[in-house]
Amino acid sequence: MQVWLVGDPNGQLAVRLTRHLSVEVRTGLPEEAGEHVVIVSGQPASDEALALARTIVLIEPELAEQDRVTRLLAGQSQPRLEIVSNIASGIRAERSWSLLLSLATRIPAAIKALATESSPRSDLVTGSAQGGSWLDLERPVSLFGHTIGFVGFTPVGWKMAEFAAQFRIRTVYWPEPEARATQFESEGAALRSGATKVDFDDLLAMSDIIVLDVCYSNRTTRLIDSPELALMRPDALLVNTAHGRAIDEGALLQALRDRRLGGAALDRFNYEPLPDDSPLRGFERVLLTPGIAVPTDTEVLDRTAVEVASILSLPDASSFAPRRVRHVRRRRATP
Repeated sequence: MQVWLVGDPNGQLAVRLTRHLSVEVRTGLPEEAGEHVVIVSGQPASDEALALARTIVLIEPELAEQDRVTRLLAGQSQPRLEIVSNIASGIRAERSWSLLLSLATRIPAAIKALATESSPRSDLVTGSAQGGSWLDLERPVSLFGHTIGFVGFTPVGWKMAEFAAQFRIRTVYWPEPEARATQFESEGAALRSGATKVDFDDLLAMSDIIVLDVCYSNRTTRLIDSPELALMRPDALLVNTAHGRAIDEGALLQALRDRRLGGAALDRFNYEPLPDDSPLRGFERVLLTPGIAVPTDTEVLDRTAVEVASILSLPDASSFAPRRVRHVRRRRATP
């Protein structure tokens, strides 16, 4: 089988795909029909490519292009169509979710306590693990049955809402008014995850976990300030991997000092790098990371290659990738 890649001007994706597959990946249009697989990246799929391909993988297609190709191939057994989309957002969603879990399980405080507090006399382990810690730590927060609210609802939030559904976490969201271009997709993502659209103030008041998922704009600068923090539950957890100006840090610091907030996981800040003397560094209920949530272009290319290799199911595909990656929801066949 020959793999052809269309729309990779720098050849970087072709190199990575060749590394993951047992065949050489060529660029350009296939020379003949049959065993060829066409991967279209960043440009429309030509009628010529559609006619020759056995399988077409659209990478990050525009919605209109995805709909055009889907309609064109409807009812045909070949070529098979696969969609790989929201790659960078998917990576960021995974990292944002890991920050949330670390905050909820009090990982920062546990690491600090293990490094600084003295422990009782050690005993040889002879049985199964016992519940609880040998240090006097604050109990982790259980996410099961709680409510997570997304301020804004982009592809990052869509994926995190799917994670939340697996934890039986109720999901609510407030769509950013300026994000009208993705309104249809957001509503579809909400249906898949069971998320409910609510007003901004209601979301702040009802959510146990609040995730900022907005794009940078004047409207989203200081979106979370003293009035918004006052609406939140005193035990609420706040997660921000969106942009550093979304939260007024002075207001956040005061809420943390007054224990009017359960904790915060912050990956973006008003000033970056985070100053050494930032007061945010002094709170045990605050998890700080140095801008790790947003992936680099190299990381996105690597993930793209792994997902495409998994879709093609060719020998020597990356062993840590699932055998098939489905980004288009399909109905499971009845056995």
